Amino acid sequence: MSEEFQIQTIDAPDVIAVEKSFEAGAFSVPKNLAASYASIKEIMSNEGLAQEGSPYAKYLDLKWDEVRTKSMFMLMVSTMFQKHKVVAGIPVRADGNETSSAQTCFGEKKYLKFSHFGPVTNSLASYKKAAIWAHDNNVKLGTFSVESYVGVQRGEDPKAAETEIFIPLARS
Repeated sequence: MSEEFQIQTIDAPDVIAVEKSFEAGAFSVPKNLAASYASIKEIMSNEGLAQEGSPYAKYLDLKWDEVRTKSMFMLMVSTMFQKHKVVAGIPVRADGNETSSAQTCFGEKKYLKFSHFGPVTNSLASYKKAAIWAHDNNVKLGTFSVESYVGVQRGEDPKAAETEIFIPLARS
């Protein structure tokens, strides 16, 4: 699916979610995400929490100058061979369950928002476009991104699915 790249800044509301953190190499991230989502769904079931939105992955410690300035080849190589700090999450409706594992995970901030269409494994080009856009528009980015897998949640083929990507704006 070829969609025009559109980018915007938005105010995001708080998101209540159950999260699990892990560290893994690029080739292990999908397997770790699947295991984390399964573990989170078990916690949700045990605690009577209902899903309220698409599963997401939060990638920590991103270096936007490297994303912007490295060639796509070098970006792919460095991404493949580094350990990634990742937080898997599923938004939930907490309904006042004070003892649950659900917590406010992000929100009430300004974010850069854009969509990637196609396999999430090909999202580096979209990240690079966003980093260049932010630099050209004098927008400072925070140190993590959140990928929300909305297309997969809607049952779309993962090879053509939409991934919404959110990057917090750094506070000046």
